[in-house]
Amino acid sequence: MQLKLFLNEPLGNRCTNILNSVTSLKNKYNFEYMIMKKSDVINYTCSGCAAPKLPAVSIDGDIVFEGQNVTHEELENEIFKRIKI
Repeated sequence: MQLKLFLNEPLGNRCTNILNSVTSLKNKYNFEYMIMKKSDVINYTCSGCAAPKLPAVSIDGDIVFEGQNVTHEELENEIFKRIKI
């Protein structure tokens, strides 16, 4: 499983909370993650594709959270659901 975190720079409260949650869940569920800063998002999106509204989280290429507060529990539930698939 691969997570991508699309985060503002500098990190605000929402981005910091997401990063802290992912860091703590990484060892529990054994996954890798990549941080995509706002400046990197342009290179990530394809031509004609809309960039995700930040902050955003994708799991295995699917945007699962976009432009919203994400609680630790919401993020853990989504990761757990993806592991079960």
